[in-house]
Amino acid sequence: MHIVLQVWGGLFYLLNKIFMSATERTVGEISRKWRVRSWAIYLWGLPPWLVIFAQERAWIVFCVETAGALSMVLGLVIARSRTGKAPMWLNHVALVGAVVGLASSLYDFAGLTTLNQGIELVSMAGFIVGTYLLANKKPTGYLWYLLMNTTMGWLLARQGYWLLVIQQILSVAFIADAWMVWRRKSQTFIAIPAVSSE
Repeated sequence: MHIVLQVWGGLFYLLNKIFMSATERTVGEISRKWRVRSWAIYLWGLPPWLVIFAQERAWIVFCVETAGALSMVLGLVIARSRTGKAPMWLNHVALVGAVVGLASSLYDFAGLTTLNQGIELVSMAGFIVGTYLLANKKPTGYLWYLLMNTTMGWLLARQGYWLLVIQQILSVAFIADAWMVWRRKSQTFIAIPAVSSE
């Protein structure tokens, strides 16, 4: 069962990162479709991760991943919207969910007492901030995802989930690619001189 959960969760989360990279490498309607796919597949990949984290008693990760589902829904709604916007209430709910998820997990542990908890906290900060930023189409979320995937890979290695460690390494590669492509596009855009109307 553990192998099935690792393959399911790892594959779907990896596809999310691949689709994010494809989003940055395309434009217009094609880019929007890749963005929709990336958020949809992210949501489908969440359940096995929750089972794994519950079995490992990794409650910080569990609580924050659960709260992060709200940001995933926000990202999907924005990606599907032709205006590129979501209802303001959904944005607020996603933000509150992120804060409550992190705060409740810290309360449950009465602070940090182990190295694994510290790694979980750093990883989840990357997840919660990165997901919220990317849901709102802010590419700096990629940098937070790099932090998340790197630290999560370390945590999973400590717990012996080697298939998921490989998935985290591949995720780092695709997120780095998405960030670099976005940077190149934004620099190209800035470098193009404005055309005078005179």
